[in-house]
Amino acid sequence: MPVVSDPSEALGRFYADLLHELGEFARRPSATAIGAAVVVKRVARVHGVELADRLPLPRFNRAEREDRADTQWRADQ
Repeated sequence: MPVVSDPSEALGRFYADLLHELGEFARRPSATAIGAAVVVKRVARVHGVELADRLPLPRFNRAEREDRADTQWRADQ
């Protein structure tokens, strides 16, 4: 990643790269909101956003995962 001295130029490059990667991700049939968060974190790390290494990604808790699994099972019946 080239060093950019102008903060607005760096932010613009980050935003353009992020939109590109999210666009590619969104075309996948299995794309999810949590998967999009993974894409955001990956792009942020490439751009040197140190906070991306320290903050965890959002995750469903056990009750939410079980509810989603039950809902999916019912939809498949």
